[in-house]
This record gives sequence, C-alpha cells and structure tokens, in this order.
Amino acid sequence: MLECRGARGCLSTMVLVLFAFALAGQAFAEEKIFDTGFTWPSLEPDDCPFKRSKDIVGVGFTSRYSTYTGADTWYPSWDEDGNLYSPWTDGGMGANGEYPGGTSWSGYPKATTCHAKIVGDDPMNLQIYHLGNTRAIPLPYGGRYPCGTLCYNGIWYHGSYCLDGGKFAWWHQRPFVGFRWSDDKGKTWTETSCTPEDNLFGESPDPTIGQGESDITYRVWDKANPPGRKFVTEKIVSFEKIKMGAPHFVDFGKNMEHSPDGKAYIVGHGATKKEGAHAWNFGDQIYMARVKPSPETINDKSAWEFFAGHDSKGDAIWSKNWDDIKPLLDWYQNMGIVTITYNAPLKKYIMFVTSGRYTGEEEFDTMVLECDKVDGKYKLVTYMKDFGSQAYFVNMPTKFISEDGKTGWIVYSNNCFGWYHVNPPGGGYNHSIVEMKFYTPGDQRLPDYNAPTPFLAESNVATKANVVCSSVSAELKNYRMHPTNGQGAITGYIGHNSYENWYAEHAEGAWIQLVWDTPQTVDRVVLVDSPWGGLNVKEGELTFSDGSKELLNMPLPDDGSAGVEISFAAKTITWVKFEIKKFSGRAGLGEFAVFKAKNK
Repeated sequence: MLECRGARGCLSTMVLVLFAFALAGQAFAEEKIFDTGFTWPSLEPDDCPFKRSKDIVGVGFTSRYSTYTGADTWYPSWDEDGNLYSPWTDGGMGANGEYPGGTSWSGYPKATTCHAKIVGDDPMNLQIYHLGNTRAIPLPYGGRYPCGTLCYNGIWYHGSYCLDGGKFAWWHQRPFVGFRWSDDKGKTWTETSCTPEDNLFGESPDPTIGQGESDITYRVWDKANPPGRKFVTEKIVSFEKIKMGAPHFVDFGKNMEHSPDGKAYIVGHGATKKEGAHAWNFGDQIYMARVKPSPETINDKSAWEFFAGHDSKGDAIWSKNWDDIKPLLDWYQNMGIVTITYNAPLKKYIMFVTSGRYTGEEEFDTMVLECDKVDGKYKLVTYMKDFGSQAYFVNMPTKFISEDGKTGWIVYSNNCFGWYHVNPPGGGYNHSIVEMKFYTPGDQRLPDYNAPTPFLAESNVATKANVVCSSVSAELKNYRMHPTNGQGAITGYIGHNSYENWYAEHAEGAWIQLVWDTPQTVDRVVLVDSPWGGLNVKEGELTFSDGSKELLNMPLPDDGSAGVEISFAAKTITWVKFEIKKFSGRAGLGEFAVFKAKNK
C-alpha cells in the first residue's frame, strides 16, 4: 500500500489493484472469485420457451482453463486411436516437431479449411499439430468454413458450409455442402462430390438475394451510450433462409460408442421467415438429421433420415423425406450455433446453443440444455448471458468428461469481431478450453458470478457518465461502429482493441472528463493504462466538481494488467476530470472507473 498527499493536503490512499485480464480473468481488490470458481447465474429472457431442468440445475466454472493456437472453429472428435481430431480455420498455428505450421483464411478466392490432431489426456497440457490445408471453393457464395467432424471406424469425416457477405462480413448463412473423408488420419482426403450449388440437402438460396445495402437495415450504436449498452433502430433482413446451417455431429464418445442406434446424428441452426435474420451465429430453429456413416452413405441424401417432430407420446418421428423435417427447438431470433454431447455418467445429452444476435459486434449468449434422449424435448439448464463475451462453437468433448459426469471441459473460440472482453477468464481467438461443473439437486454451489469484470459492477458509475476529452486519436475516429469521444475509457473492460481505450490525438495537455446528469456520491477512482504498448501514464491530477483535487503520483502499470486505485473521503459530485501531467509514448487510458461510496 502506498500513500501520497493530495493537492488539498489531505491523505489519499493509492492501492495497486491486480488484474490478470484476458488470460486469468479480472479480480478487483479483495474480490477473489476467479481463484475459487463461480456459478454462472441463469438470466433467460421472459419469453424463453424452454422448461427448466430438474435434473441438472445449473453450471459453474472451476477457473481452470488453457488456450492453444491462434485460430478458431475447433470441434474435436474422439478417434479409436485415443486422439482427438478437429478442423480449424481463420488464423494460424505454429510448427511443432515434425509438424509444419499453417495459416488459413476461409474467404474467396483463397478459401481453405484446415485440420489438426490433438494429443493428450490433460486439457491443461495438450499438444495440437497442424496436419494440412484443403482448398474449399465457396462459389457462388463468398466464404466456406469447416463444421461437423466425426471419427468413426478409422474414417475421419469433415464437413463444410458456405457464408455470404452483406454490409457485415459473412452475415448470411448459406448451405451446408457435404463431407470430405480421410482413411489415413488426415494425410490425404477424398473430396465430397457435393458442391455449394448442388449440396447434400439441396438447400440453395439465390446468392444475389440479400447482398445489397437496400436489403438490410442494421441496428447501430447509440453514441450517447458506451459500447455494448444500447442500440437504436432494428435490423430487417429479407432473403431466402436455410434449415441445416453449420451442422455439427453429436458427440457420442470414443468411436461413437454411445450412439443409441449405431447412427451418427447432426444438428444445425436454421430459419424460415424471410423477414428476420439467419447468420453463421444465430437464427430461429434447431434441426436434426441422422445416417449410418460410411464413405458410401455420408454424401448420399437418400441414406439420411430427418427429424420430423414428436408424436403424442413425445417420441421422435423420423422421415426419409427432407420436406418432412421439423425443428427440434424453436425460438425466433434466439437460436444459433448448436452442439450436443452425451454425458454418459449422467445419462444426459448436453446441448450448447449460441445466440449471436444481430451484427455480431456485441456480446453473445450461450444456452445449456439437457435431455434424456438425443431427439427428445430439451430443458434449460442455464442461460449464460454475454458468455465469452463472444463465445462461439461451444462444445464439450466427451474425452474430458469426469467419471461422475459432474465436470467436463468446454472448447470454444471467442471475440471473432475483436470484442476483447474476456468473460469468463480463459477465452480468446483460439482453441480455448475451460472446465465446467454441472450441478444436480443438493450439490453445493460456487458463488454467483454477477459481473464479468469489476468495472461492470453497478457500483462503477463511470459507465453511466457522459464523456468529453481534449482530443481523440485519428485511429479511433476510423472505427465505423464505435463512439470516438473518449468512451473507450469507460467500456467496463480492459480491452485489447483500440476502441476499448482512449488515446489522445494531442498528447500535451491531454485530459478526459466524466459528467453525470445527476449527482453521484463516490469515494474511489481506479485508473488503468492501455494494454497496448507505447502508452504509459506516469503522473496526473483528478479535479472534481466540488473543487477538490487528488494526485496520481506513480506510473500506471504499462501493460494494462493492473490499475491504481485512488481512494478519498466520500464526496458528492457531478463531474470528474483527469489531466495527464507526465507520460511516455502517447497519452490515454485503458479504463477510468469511478465507484460509489460504500453504503451509498
């Protein structure tokens, strides 16, 4: 603990507050929730159509996690050789031993899908090897991405689907194409006979529909509010939709050992209304299909069966006719990327559904549901609002489920749009793997996780302030969707993206001021440097609307991993201004937090 004297001669206490942001989460002062684990409270909207489960009543996180690679789209399948195999794309992997490194991009004209081997029994100590790249022409659409992958009886099946543009990259969900397959662990592949236009399930929306600006009205930032808080206008998207979007195989365990009938099942997210949205990360419904997998059947539509609803007893109806397909789950504009894993010890199918929402440039939600049957009526376990906070392709490899079924490890990627808010700790634009707990009735629960960062707690009144500043750097003015008046300093996150920070264009005399519409009674300010290099605030001065002043007379940790808390006797104010007196590199802040006085 350090002490300094404020400009008014009173003692102000300055405390170094540790933040292990991005990799280890964020812990504020005495708050140690990330060291002990936490429960994610269920915050489902009022119109959620799913009944709550009475068998699995919540999920928690142990705070154990690990991250690998610099690429996304990981869906591991457990092969009979004991290893996991997965596609990946859009990023890079370093070389490892005899295995070369690789990079990938899934957009035309260099669209590729990649594949990798994942070796190890400890999620905290895996070895991931890049095995190769395969061209995947998306035309007449704009992008082609990997999806469902399955290892069964020595054959590795690997699917891909198409996406298209619009005002935002890859906004429109386009058809699932088909499966390539390999009988030598990914060394060579037999390409699918299907094409984007002549695809496995015959879903071929017109690629010209939905391309123009006139077809789409997007929500935009309300610039009077911090990023992610409020939007104005609604989106209307009018183009033909599909049903089996970005499908994934149900994980029945090693070499499909727990399949109820020896068949492989896939689930995808779809939409039916022309007025609405269907993107790679959200839609309206979940659909299911199944097949006895072999190289001869996997790309033969006539070999597949399609979920066609439930009968009066609640049993699934299956049809060989695609036209009979019906949703397994239905919730308008709240469905999205879907995966299912069989938890054998609990005898439950665990479903993860991502609702990406609108443009993708805001937080995503992830639902956890459960059912006794793979094709039954699923019930809600937990609705994890803002999980990730942009987690997508969430799946749980059966290899890492505990013997009692009470813990497992979820794999996902995060922050595809550069939304570098880590919520919970462990996410990133990579192969993220995080340990999850399942609660059954009577289990002792970990503490609830009420805010993804302490800066988003209700006590931080800075997030409700209006912001003015001396100047804003030119790079921030170039962000099309984000406010440029200094609000990057009150996002509630220590962000890796430039727009989640404030940088002054003119460093000399730089200042930033928070102004409230109503008086606020506060007793602490926390200042955090930007995590980007080349910026370090060394000294500064706080001025309050009541005329009082407080000094910052020590450097802020220059990597944004810690903040400095300036505490003082409670005061009621309508504004506070921070002037940077000494700095290196350029002037600015990663976060400017102001907290309510205790007991106020």
